[in-house]
Amino acid sequence: MRVMSYAAMAAYICALAWDFVLYFQVKPPDNQMCLWALLGFFFPLGICFWLLARALRREPWFDPAATPAQIGPSLGAPQEALRAAGLDESGRMPAEQRARTLAMGAPPRRWLCYVAPPYVAARLHRWGWFALMLPLCLVALVFAIIVPVRALVVYGFMGALADRFRALQLLRLDAARAQPDEPPAHKPRRTRPAKG
Repeated sequence: MRVMSYAAMAAYICALAWDFVLYFQVKPPDNQMCLWALLGFFFPLGICFWLLARALRREPWFDPAATPAQIGPSLGAPQEALRAAGLDESGRMPAEQRARTLAMGAPPRRWLCYVAPPYVAARLHRWGWFALMLPLCLVALVFAIIVPVRALVVYGFMGALADRFRALQLLRLDAARAQPDEPPAHKPRRTRPAKG
């Protein structure tokens, strides 16, 4: 997997270099259309390239020499799901997070994750991903006209992320509803020292 990832990244860099060469070979004004097409393809694939490069640099499961202890539990392990949802090992959450989770309520339906991923990210207060998904949606709409398969890839990537956010919200919501209300912490009453 690591070798294939490096090969894919190298092929992507070569393809971008060849696109730039073609851009300088095409005469104006046709080269302006080449430039817009190049930027349109670069944006979504550039994000995937960045995620892959970050995984190769940081994630131990991309390293064939990593030990099971370094890799840690798989993404399907219960402990990993609890950690991703912001819960401790017993499935409890801090009072502030519990209040925010209950205020957000139930997440949108699953089909919305794949139809309108930016809406799901906004509903679940994932503002960073919302800012990333909104322009990606616009690029995917352009791809739907030019290259429909690539539009499906971009939408599938965003839909999978939105579906994961939805699953984490459901896990948090179940934990918040199962957690008993904690009594408010009260300060001990101050007593005046006795005179005399």
